[in-house]
Amino acid sequence: MDRPSVCIIGCGTYGSYLLRQLRERHGDALDITVVEVGNETTRSSEEIGLATSSDTSKVSRFGRYFGLGGTSARWGGQILFFDERDIQTDDPDWNYVVELNNRHRGRVLRELLGRKKKLREKEDPRVKNGIWLGYFKRNLFKRLGKKDKAAVRWLKNSRVTGFNAAPDGTISGVEIRAVDGTDSVVEADRFYLTSGALESCRLLRKLDNGTLARTDLGKNLGDHVSVELFRVKNSPPVLHGVDFTPRFIGSSLFTKRLLVNTQGGRVNFAHVVPNKDVAAFTVLKKAMFGRQEGGASLKEVVQSFKFLALFGSKLVFRRKLHIHRNDWSLQLDIEQGDETDNEVLISQETDRFGEPGIHVKWKVSRSDRAAIAEAKKKVKQVLDAEGHRYEELFTDIHEYEKLEDTYHPVGFIRMGEDERAPVDRDFRVRGTQNLYHFSTALFRSAKSINPTGAGFCLIEEHLERAYPMSS
Repeated sequence: MDRPSVCIIGCGTYGSYLLRQLRERHGDALDITVVEVGNETTRSSEEIGLATSSDTSKVSRFGRYFGLGGTSARWGGQILFFDERDIQTDDPDWNYVVELNNRHRGRVLRELLGRKKKLREKEDPRVKNGIWLGYFKRNLFKRLGKKDKAAVRWLKNSRVTGFNAAPDGTISGVEIRAVDGTDSVVEADRFYLTSGALESCRLLRKLDNGTLARTDLGKNLGDHVSVELFRVKNSPPVLHGVDFTPRFIGSSLFTKRLLVNTQGGRVNFAHVVPNKDVAAFTVLKKAMFGRQEGGASLKEVVQSFKFLALFGSKLVFRRKLHIHRNDWSLQLDIEQGDETDNEVLISQETDRFGEPGIHVKWKVSRSDRAAIAEAKKKVKQVLDAEGHRYEELFTDIHEYEKLEDTYHPVGFIRMGEDERAPVDRDFRVRGTQNLYHFSTALFRSAKSINPTGAGFCLIEEHLERAYPMSS
């Protein structure tokens, strides 16, 4: 008897998580094929030859990595979840997202951390906690064992170029093109589009089923707008009476963020950024995020020896991050909301596979600026209440770049129950019978979190509903 067949398009962050869960739960009962544009080496979109462009946003360059593990080989590995504090109005789709996050967050944490661990949320409702995966646990592909890898059919260095779809919406196969120009077709009973938010949108633009053309596919792109607001001098990072010093439990770093709500239902956050002026810490952080551009001089490193000694001793004996001279910055990240004028478009440029590229149309709107100004006033009140001495850094917006490469594009392949949503509540691409999608773009906005971990909860829900399957 033939086994049910599954094809995973893209083995990056979400594809790797999905593949491990399928193998863990169903083993050899499924015939799994993985199509990946890269290979064992992690490459940026430019390095791998994919065409991306934007006049204003750097997400198309700094936020995209390809190869087995994808962006998880370069991300910070911070896991957070949506909860009731992210809902400012009664919205069925957002209520559904929070319900799924509450239902599956425990399993996701156990899967990623290898043991039961909770994100403590009891100290203050205005503070949200996040946990960072250990440095050597961030690449999700590396969690697959040799037996699991050997049981999968791998098509590396291959790009999906199209879909073979029947009138009823059943996808019978995907067309792929190898680096050497060879074309072929992969057939399966079920397909998963997990090639990253931007690339998935590009591929769905090519799926001309009539239904998707009537949805908001590609529209309402959002991300966090990130600005540095204040520099605090010689004062511990305490806000609302809560110590925001990052701490370690095992190999995992726990950090806190301050929730800052603004008009229009936006849920934003501010967080502490320590040691910005310490050369050794900057070099270390850039190396961890794969963004080592240049480096520190020998003199700067020598001057950092005292810092490194304190850093190491506090890490070993007190399990907390050393903040040099108690100097730290406070950075604000605002969500852009559920509806924006930003879009993901198909460009005229072609890539090394002969495929059209992606153009990201993104800007900071007038309402974004108003939200930043409102949030800044609220954060300033918190600093004043704690008696902090600080320097105001932010006066106007000129350049938008994240301090780390933490880009989280959302909104443009949103999940919802209305017909304008490109993906339904079963995570199935609208107008199809057997094509499913997972990425951060399913969420209408990023709210108060880095939404990668929240997306794993959607995969867990799907696996509970959709399996076992028959061929």
